[in-house]
Amino acid sequence: MTFDELFALTPASEGRWIAPAAPATDERRLFGGLLIGQAIVAASMQTQRCHALHAFFIGVGEMQEPFDIEVEATRDGGSFATRRVEIRQRRQLLLAGYSSHHDGDAGPNYQAPMPDMPAPEDLEDQRVTRGKRAEDRAKPARRYLSEDMLDARPVELPPVPPGSDRPGRAVWFRPRQPIRGGVEVHQAAIGFASDMGLVHVGLLPHFRAGGFPVQAASLDHSIWFHREATANDWMLHVQSARVAAVGRGLSQSAIYTRDGRLVASASQEFLARRQREKTS
Repeated sequence: MTFDELFALTPASEGRWIAPAAPATDERRLFGGLLIGQAIVAASMQTQRCHALHAFFIGVGEMQEPFDIEVEATRDGGSFATRRVEIRQRRQLLLAGYSSHHDGDAGPNYQAPMPDMPAPEDLEDQRVTRGKRAEDRAKPARRYLSEDMLDARPVELPPVPPGSDRPGRAVWFRPRQPIRGGVEVHQAAIGFASDMGLVHVGLLPHFRAGGFPVQAASLDHSIWFHREATANDWMLHVQSARVAAVGRGLSQSAIYTRDGRLVASASQEFLARRQREKTS
């Protein structure tokens, strides 16, 4: 399946769209990046480009069932538009959020530089690595939607302390199949990819210190698009762990094009509480 097919929304009624079911995988949970991408595409219908989405993951859904998306035009101003987005499955609310839309204006132009990283051609596809490890254990490799859609190549980085401005993890990514749709599909693919690894990087300092088992899940997700970008070429997702406390954690990231342009930033809060012991 391509991103164009994954985010091909069918109009159902005024302000409502139906998103197709995702391909079958071995995942136990619905991948949040799928909902982020669907929300971006639906909210961008008949308005300007999305520049920000702030969403809460509320319910637990199934990837192999269609999604019902409702969009409310809460404001259409001279420069900015605002949309409320809700995604449901069998009437259960899965995601609720707001998006903002703006085609851009003249203004200051600067950014944090992209860190120096190995080229993606020098790294191994994460799906290939996972397959090799499964083969070594004489077990079948598990399939994940994110790896089916994206060629993701992690960069091995040395451990860094929580709160450091240096990256805690970095991943090159690009679609396995070229995107042929408009800017909203490219943004949806970047939003989809922005959910990969943020919980993982947020827990790295804990587990590297020999921490106890935790129950983890994404709670909310925000993404900002700074510049228009075509998602078909390699992009670098630079991730960092900011804080973990009182059963929650926060990770942040920056997404660069291969030539070093900072095109998007993301932030995610996640559940990170001590795993409760099972009672017999």
